[in-house]
Amino acid sequence: MKRKFRFNQKIMNCIGAAALIFVVLAMIISTWNVKRSVAAEVRVAAKRDRCGKLCEELKEAADYLSEQARLYAVTGDNSCLERYWEEVHSGKRRDGVVKRLGELGLDDRDMRLVESAKKNSDLLIYLETRAMRLAADGKGENEEVLPLEVQTYVLNVVEAAMTPEEKRMEAISLLCGDRYAGEKKVIDQYASEFMESAVKRMNEELAATRRRTDRALVMLWGLQGASMLLFLLYAFFCYRGTIYPALAYQMCLEEGRAAELKPDGISEIYRLGQSVLNMYCRMAEAMKAKDEFLASVSHEIRTPLNSVIGCETLLKQTRLNEKQREYLACMETASKQLLDMVNELLDYASLEKKMEIQETEWSLREAAKDLENSFCCLAVEKGLEFSVEADDKVPEQVLADEGKFRLIAGNLISNAIKFTDEGLVHAELLWEKGTEDEGVLVLRVEDTGRGIKKEDEERIFEAFERGSKEESAPVAGTGLGLAICQRTAGLLRGSLTVESCWRKGSAFTARIPMKIGGPKKGDFCRALVLLVDDNRINRRLQKELFAVLGVAVMEAESGEEAVRMASERHFDLIFMDLRMPGMSGYEAAGRIRSLKTFQCPIIALTADGKAQIRERALAYGMEEVVMKPISLAELEKVLKTYISPSCLDVELGIGRLGGNELLYRQVTEMFAEEHGRDGKKLMDLAEKGDSEEIYALLHALKGASGAIGAEPLSKACERLEDELKGEELVKGELKERVCRIEKLVKDLIGDMNKKLNEEPIGKMPVEVSESACMKFEENQKNMEEISLNEVIRFSGELQKDLIKEWYGMVERADFAAEELWSDNREVFISAFGRGCAEQLERALLRFDYEMILQRIKV
Repeated sequence: MKRKFRFNQKIMNCIGAAALIFVVLAMIISTWNVKRSVAAEVRVAAKRDRCGKLCEELKEAADYLSEQARLYAVTGDNSCLERYWEEVHSGKRRDGVVKRLGELGLDDRDMRLVESAKKNSDLLIYLETRAMRLAADGKGENEEVLPLEVQTYVLNVVEAAMTPEEKRMEAISLLCGDRYAGEKKVIDQYASEFMESAVKRMNEELAATRRRTDRALVMLWGLQGASMLLFLLYAFFCYRGTIYPALAYQMCLEEGRAAELKPDGISEIYRLGQSVLNMYCRMAEAMKAKDEFLASVSHEIRTPLNSVIGCETLLKQTRLNEKQREYLACMETASKQLLDMVNELLDYASLEKKMEIQETEWSLREAAKDLENSFCCLAVEKGLEFSVEADDKVPEQVLADEGKFRLIAGNLISNAIKFTDEGLVHAELLWEKGTEDEGVLVLRVEDTGRGIKKEDEERIFEAFERGSKEESAPVAGTGLGLAICQRTAGLLRGSLTVESCWRKGSAFTARIPMKIGGPKKGDFCRALVLLVDDNRINRRLQKELFAVLGVAVMEAESGEEAVRMASERHFDLIFMDLRMPGMSGYEAAGRIRSLKTFQCPIIALTADGKAQIRERALAYGMEEVVMKPISLAELEKVLKTYISPSCLDVELGIGRLGGNELLYRQVTEMFAEEHGRDGKKLMDLAEKGDSEEIYALLHALKGASGAIGAEPLSKACERLEDELKGEELVKGELKERVCRIEKLVKDLIGDMNKKLNEEPIGKMPVEVSESACMKFEENQKNMEEISLNEVIRFSGELQKDLIKEWYGMVERADFAAEELWSDNREVFISAFGRGCAEQLERALLRFDYEMILQRIKV
């Protein structure tokens, strides 16, 4: 077989390191790419803004020159002339703009537009120089103060012949005329074209850089997601290969399922699992060998030891001299010590295996009496006062492991007597109440013996350990008693502690959680059980147990007969023997389970080992496995689990009617009159397949049965209601459900008659005759409609609130509506009138809320 490849920790580390390096490099590259794209985007945006500003600066420089020339022509201010030529010769803003635009690396076409704007601006300087010459001559300015360009400018003949005023006006006309404005417009046009072209090109470049930035960001996010996914995958493989198998190993070991341990994970963890499994297998083989050895040795030792003890008993009956009696006493002591030692060793060995807790129902008081009787003689022999008492709060019956309790109590009492030479040994059972069904049993064993030193109090609970050697040496024993007690208490979820005073005595306290016993015998109302067993004597004995609990039993002596009976009628529970000639219990259970209308639990009865056949029994559809012979307490426990213990809870029903016992009797009798035939009505409707009518009848029956405390019937109606709401049942399934409810109705009526006749309620019985029922129905039909608004309008403020509250309860079908009516009967009679109020009261007692809602209109 080809060996499966498994990663080891070294490979996992290399993969992790490689993945980490890849992630780091990818993140660095993608981050650098994003940063570069963003920087390019910023540069392009800055370039676009720079172009706009330079273009505006070019226009401003040209406008500045025009403004200074015009001011000189108009005002004749020489400072304007100086500023003009200073800008032309020194400032040179226009040249600087052109130069800086060229440095931006603009397109040739854009630069030509800039240069054209500059040339046209230079042409305007020539025109402005002419105007300034005319303005200077018109002013009569000394030529020496004029700039060289103005001095050297020569006017034409016409301009030279003009008067000074005409020259000044001509200068103003030149700077403000159409020709000058046209030249300025050409400059602005070149600048605008440049801006449009440059901005368009810059925007395209900016869009390109932004796309690159977006791609870089997408790549960055993708790499981040891939890195996260890679990290999660690596973490998953690390968890799956190391942590998960280790946790699985731990769980298997803690829960005692080491045999189910499956090696898994990376090679190191896999080898660890194999080592643990191999170790467990070797340990299991060693434990098995030890158990076999102990069983063999115990048999081999006990057999001759029993013979020795028997011979000692016989020797006692013969004539012996004093010396022989001393020898016989020594033999008896040694034999008893050897037998106790063997028993303790076997008990301790059995505790090392996780024993199953066998919970049964038993009496603590009877156990206390048995313990007192068992150890009384031993205490009397040593001259000790001895007693075992149970407190009054201790329940009569508890559900717990009786054998393990007796093991703890027996060891503690035995130790107390063994280490007490004079004084008393007293054991007491106390009860600490927890919940309604559970509590804690406190077993306290006190003695006036040798006591335990403080430093030895923890050590004495260890195996093969005893108290102070000088004090315990004369007393025989293995040192296992207290270790057995502590381990057994822990197995029962309890604890064992000690309080001791050296040379004055000790007190051991065991606290064990227990459940309070179940229902009283004979409380399983009209349950029908099928008992399947081929042995007639077994059937007779088990039938007697069922009779004690008040359970009706039908018998079948073979698997074939059990299948036939289960197909013909309904049973609440089936007890099936597994070993029968012909059809076995397994096969019979499988065939019964295959019946379409069958829903009854099946309990397996066997004398074989429970653990060996449990899985097979469950596979064939059985709910539980019970060992034969079955005790009364265990049978009662099974019945309590699978059968409703009572059809009618009288106390619950009376509580729902506010504690009115007389009213409860009236209501139950009305229930019998009104709903006693509902089972038959439901069967008829099921035959017709009328789901709507069945639903309506179930709704009324559910409310009425719940009001009188018939919980099994109310819950069954509620379940069928839910099934009818959720999906359409086939006719066979519907009939089977309705048949179950019909049986519950019959059982309830029978249980109602039995309980009301045997346990009278109230001061006097109230009979409801047939004529009274007919009269009631007639009154219902003749009852006129009532306007709730009219009733409220003519009522007082307190009455209004009370009537509204009561009507709301009726709408919700709340059982408290009847209680509210009873508490305020005179108020309602005053509001509705006596005749109408009596009719409404009768409807309330019948829980006929629909009729009330039909009569009272809002």
